[in-house]
Amino acid sequence: MSAIGASLGIIVTVVAAGLPLYVFPATEDPTHADVVFVLGTPTRAKVQIAQELVSSGHADRILISVPRWGRWAAHNMTVCTARLTYPVDCETPDPFTTQGEARMLRAYADDHDVTSAVVVTSVAHVTRARILMQRCFDGALYFRDDGVPRDLTYWIEQYAYQTGAFVKAAFDGC
Repeated sequence: MSAIGASLGIIVTVVAAGLPLYVFPATEDPTHADVVFVLGTPTRAKVQIAQELVSSGHADRILISVPRWGRWAAHNMTVCTARLTYPVDCETPDPFTTQGEARMLRAYADDHDVTSAVVVTSVAHVTRARILMQRCFDGALYFRDDGVPRDLTYWIEQYAYQTGAFVKAAFDGC
């Protein structure tokens, strides 16, 4: 087999293996959850899904993971500073990673009597987020992706990033 053929075979194998992990991860629509937890960068799409879930009665409150500074910091986000008809808590995990977010959900659940959560994140992040959240949170978990269409550059970057992050997650606890 030529080097080109072998390389193409590896690429096809990696892409095929990543399809159920990154492109078509399992997601769920809850009948009801105590909180909607928005991970990572709290983009408009993720926050909008969280607000729709609460407005439609599928959740009671929103928890948003925000960085300490920058565009996505709590003080720069209207949803974090507005007075809404439902609780919205914007907190910064320590560290600001998916593992830190999983620990933050566990602590939040303990403080707010939360036994179920809908986790909203980007599509390529759903599977890894599920693994880490399940390690730290004993309650019912449902996952939704942000529904944003992605281009080829996104998929190439995410295949590389998420694969490396999966390796790291294999050695992480809660």
